[in-house]
Amino acid sequence: MKILYVEDEIVKHLGKIEKLFGKYLSEEVIQELGELKADINDGIAIDPKEIKQTIEKSGIVEIEYHFPDALKKVVLGYEKYDLFVIDRNLASVGYKKEEIPPITSPKFDVEKYKEREGDYFLNYLFCREGVKILKKFYFLSAYEATDIRNRENLEYFFDIGEFSKEKFIEKGNEKDEKRLRELIDNLETVKLRYDNQRYIQALLLNINSEISETFFQIVMRQYLADDITSNVINIRSIYENIIQKIAEKKNITEVYDTQGNQKKFNGDKFVKYLYDNTTRKTRLKAGPVISIFAKGLFPLASALEAHKNFKREDYQPSLETVQALVSMLKDIILWFEDVVNS
Repeated sequence: MKILYVEDEIVKHLGKIEKLFGKYLSEEVIQELGELKADINDGIAIDPKEIKQTIEKSGIVEIEYHFPDALKKVVLGYEKYDLFVIDRNLASVGYKKEEIPPITSPKFDVEKYKEREGDYFLNYLFCREGVKILKKFYFLSAYEATDIRNRENLEYFFDIGEFSKEKFIEKGNEKDEKRLRELIDNLETVKLRYDNQRYIQALLLNINSEISETFFQIVMRQYLADDITSNVINIRSIYENIIQKIAEKKNITEVYDTQGNQKKFNGDKFVKYLYDNTTRKTRLKAGPVISIFAKGLFPLASALEAHKNFKREDYQPSLETVQALVSMLKDIILWFEDVVNS
């Protein structure tokens, strides 16, 4: 899962943003942010888009500074965020009413929330997700939490007892910002994404976002007994996508079947090719670890794909089975990254 951070003055608050998300930023990103801060200190105008693009290299934090763009992101995919940190007032970066994505409810009249755009977000998300969204939502404010302007926009959330002044982070208040940073540093699913970011990025950059997110879902759910079958099916799917991409990238014609004028990828042939490859020393250079993992993972995942294929007296797939397959898949992903980029 990810974090959505929405603030219209990200150039002004770049140092604070770096401090908030420092745990999840690579050395490369921190260096680039340092260069941007140096330019700001030298009076050089910085396009906020540069900051957004740099921070988002983390794969963990997404930043928006333009209200309509942020709202589009929320409308289209609010489910992927574990935390929303949103400035209540987003009016300093101008926008037009026609830029706002259409939301079919008279309650969401954007004019009512002018200079309180953050309240618009909260009301919209509450209508979509209910009370549980309130645990994920924090406001940035120029005022102390005891001085809540336009409280009427939020009165309902206070009345139901699920929202409090602790949800307001006063800009420049070290105690508040430290509290938010500690929250960010300890989000379990965000930490899990960070720990697995190399695998996620390898699949994202070399296959597609759907496959990378499927992998992350497996990592999150590998300890759930009800998901053993679905995890195994998805592991096999990811593996098949990996080896097919390698065959395409390296033009390995031996692993295709010819059907009329069409060529169809054959996963079994690829595994055989890969295993033989260790002795022929051809273009993949997998080595024994990858060759053995590949040879074991493909037929094992295929056999486990449906529990109904197992007799009652057979040893049944377990959580440990899934975790073993995940470990093998991780090594194969790292090898895949090397192969397609060599």
